[in-house]
Amino acid sequence: MRKFIAAVLFITGLVLAGLAYSYYSEYAAASNVARFYRTHPAEVPTGESQEQYIADALMVADRNHNLVMLSGAGSLLLCVGGAALFIRGRGRGASVAKPDGGLNEDPAQRLEAVNRWASVALARPVEVHYRRLHGVLFAFVMVFFIGVSALVVVANGFTSVSILMLVLNGILLFVLYHVLSRARRRAARLFDLSGVTRGDKRRFDWSEFKSVDYLMAIKPRSGREYLWRVEIAFTGGEAWIIPRRVENLDEINNLLASLPVAHQKRRA
Repeated sequence: MRKFIAAVLFITGLVLAGLAYSYYSEYAAASNVARFYRTHPAEVPTGESQEQYIADALMVADRNHNLVMLSGAGSLLLCVGGAALFIRGRGRGASVAKPDGGLNEDPAQRLEAVNRWASVALARPVEVHYRRLHGVLFAFVMVFFIGVSALVVVANGFTSVSILMLVLNGILLFVLYHVLSRARRRAARLFDLSGVTRGDKRRFDWSEFKSVDYLMAIKPRSGREYLWRVEIAFTGGEAWIIPRRVENLDEINNLLASLPVAHQKRRA
């Protein structure tokens, strides 16, 4: 899924880069026309004033210059976003050694140990606090691309280029929204005596609890392993902890580390 989204971002960025180049060609042509008729007034077509002809050419050049800047900025943003997905950032979740043992062999013993753990560790419910940064960034990206689309339509009308940009921006925003909403729905929100509640309000009881899985990733530059996501596995699904988004990460890490079950590392 991550590679697919990164590929979509790269392709969309390349399309915007192509549009930026096309707008730049039109900008350069209009600028050259204005420069030519400014230095060769005798070449102005009959029936046209030099000032008006130059003003029209400069207006076209200015419009295409603005489109070059917007398309170029959008292309750069998308390519950087695609690269960030491949790199997966330098999150707070550095790899930490986790116990590998647990009580997974006997379900009855495991349930008893988990219930005993919950009665002590979750005598007071523990809420997972998530940062709002990703939501703010998505809102910024949405406003930016909606603004770009509106400017393109105002400047050119509903041409084939304008429609293409609208479609590409719509696809990009949909993909980003899907990624954010998927993580938000599956993220653990509350730990209490009876179980775990996710962002989509779905609850998992401790009686269905199986294990804690640490999904590890590799930093491309250094080759170092780091913690990308924690999955709290139950019989009917899992709840996620996304370290880079959690404010009270130390509290949650300590809570999960104290669970008397198997803690497994695996590659994302």
